[in-house]
Amino acid sequence: MDAVQEVFMVIDRRYDDFEGRARLSTWIRQICFRVAMANRRRVRRRREELVAELPETTMDADQDAGLELLHREALLNALLDELDDVHRQIVVLSEIEQLCMREVAQRVGCPLQTACARRNAALARMRTSWIARASGE
Repeated sequence: MDAVQEVFMVIDRRYDDFEGRARLSTWIRQICFRVAMANRRRVRRRREELVAELPETTMDADQDAGLELLHREALLNALLDELDDVHRQIVVLSEIEQLCMREVAQRVGCPLQTACARRNAALARMRTSWIARASGE
């Protein structure tokens, strides 16, 4: 199912539960965020299944580089998975999608200083976790 279609289905199904404690746009944004995170998890699980199904072969330089890229991507996903949803969203928007922090703050719905502090805290947690993983190998 298409993510956009899924968002509209969730809105239709859950609209009666909307209590009006937040703006409607904020409620819809959170639905979009949750659907996107669920899709991201599904894609990652599928990718992991595909990698597990790869046959054992003698690797040439291209295959070796491809597996190194998969390893780095898996490491990044593992580090991101250790963050809560808000911190992960800020890191993805600022570091991966390369949005300016002002736009990140608007999308997340918090003040600019809060978004910057959350990004810095998330990156520090990721760095600490990466160092711990590297020293454990």
